[in-house]
Amino acid sequence: MVILLSTRASGSTNDLAAVGIRLSLLRAHLVAGHLNGASVNPACTFAPAVLSSMWSSGNWAIGQDWVFWVAPIIGGLFAAAVDRALKSPSS
Repeated sequence: MVILLSTRASGSTNDLAAVGIRLSLLRAHLVAGHLNGASVNPACTFAPAVLSSMWSSGNWAIGQDWVFWVAPIIGGLFAAAVDRALKSPSS
């Protein structure tokens, strides 16, 4: 949502887009760090899950990897719906 709103062509916050995006990533890392290692990139979660299932008894990691792929897609769709609802009809 932060990316959609701060990089909008008609927005006046384009100069501060990088700051807003970085602050939202910092918040994600601070909040989710103790839950899942703050993995906000599904590819960075997938490789360790595959390796742990191959060389240890960590089959739980690959079994839960689907969450790291599905949740960002659902979040992106939700953010697009909110962005569309907030966008003025004239733009």
